[in-house]
Amino acid sequence: MKTTKFFAVLSLALIFAGVNTVYSDNGLTKNPKQLIKTTVRYAVNIHLPAGIDDVCNTYLVQLTDESGRPVAHPQVFVPSVKRYLFEEAATVKGTMRVASLVLVDDGNFCPITLITKPAIKTGKFLPGNTYSFDLYPIIQKNVIEGNVAIGDPDAGIEP
Repeated sequence: MKTTKFFAVLSLALIFAGVNTVYSDNGLTKNPKQLIKTTVRYAVNIHLPAGIDDVCNTYLVQLTDESGRPVAHPQVFVPSVKRYLFEEAATVKGTMRVASLVLVDDGNFCPITLITKPAIKTGKFLPGNTYSFDLYPIIQKNVIEGNVAIGDPDAGIEP
């Protein structure tokens, strides 16, 4: 009788252990394609004008929704990097995405400023797909006269 109880308990423990391992999810067994299908990817391509090798201002490449809220973390712009990839959780709603290059006010003055019209896409953004944006910055030159930039709204001088 002791042997029968022992084997009954042992077989229940083995059944429980087997079921537990089947239903447990440690993340190592996930298919990478399943992870891609749960996110929406965005590729923002920056097309700099010829001759721009060094940019002394700090810019962020960002992706926002129709309300201006970021859908992914902004990335610091580096002139040598031409493509920035963003991932958004598929649970985020919205029908508009705006890619832009934003000047960060870091207190430095640079004689060359990049200005970029935002790239806008509308529609449904489906998980597993990649949506591409193209930004074309243009150069705005800031002229310095007597240590004050012409066109600077704080200076009170009109160009």
